[in-house]
Amino acid sequence: MSASEVIPYTQGLHQIQAADDTYKWNIDLAAVAALWRAGRIIRAAFLDGVRDAYATDPAPAGLLTDPGFAQGVGDAQLPWRLVMAHATRDGVPAPFAPALAHYGTVHTPRLPVRPHPGTARLLRGAHTYHRTDIFPTRWDTERSEEPKL
Repeated sequence: MSASEVIPYTQGLHQIQAADDTYKWNIDLAAVAALWRAGRIIRAAFLDGVRDAYATDPAPAGLLTDPGFAQGVGDAQLPWRLVMAHATRDGVPAPFAPALAHYGTVHTPRLPVRPHPGTARLLRGAHTYHRTDIFPTRWDTERSEEPKL
């Protein structure tokens, strides 16, 4: 199973788990994976691993917290990103791009955010802020940036 196929299963099972938490359906995700494996449409051997992961931990934070899946997807990350870069460069549609974006979202500790409308006020000095990179702004002088030592 490729890394880009693991992510949609992870997202789908997370949705089922969220509905179960909300509506108290008492769904056994290991049984869901076993049912899908025995079905007529999906039947992916990969679902045996999903069943085992949920049997070990019935309420994980997500499928990617299982050591086996985390290692497999993590090991595939560099080639996955390289293929994505080449596809983008060459103008080739890459249907696995959303899966890679989702993986990056859940595995990146800090992500950029869309500028808040209050950003202009911050830059004019109406409010203070704390930058976490290596260049703090000097508000007491000419507002220059200098590297932290």
